[in-house]
Amino acid sequence: MFRYVVFLLIVSAVSCQRRKAVYKPCGGSGKLISVEVGPCDSDPCVFKMGTDAKIHVTMVADQDSDTATLDARVKVFGFQMPVPGIETDLCKGTVDCPVIRDGSTASPPSSLCPLS
Repeated sequence: MFRYVVFLLIVSAVSCQRRKAVYKPCGGSGKLISVEVGPCDSDPCVFKMGTDAKIHVTMVADQDSDTATLDARVKVFGFQMPVPGIETDLCKGTVDCPVIRDGSTASPPSSLCPLS
């Protein structure tokens, strides 16, 4: 089964560009190629309230799977917390399912999380 893709988002300043995010894989044997977050112009990314975080993920699955899920977390005051409002089922318009083994999958840059 295709495992969770985990990456860290940290609240920061806004710009109109997308940049590679620092992330930490948390298990599974699929290969995460890159995570790009926008708008972001610094590490860690800082987002302004009322804007949408756009996330683009590129990965390679280690096996065939009918499902793909996401466990996005943010570090707040040193504690890992799930990001509220994010669709965890990537097959709902983000990734073409079923996922094929050794096939590269890229999610379109989409608004996954409104920051309000």
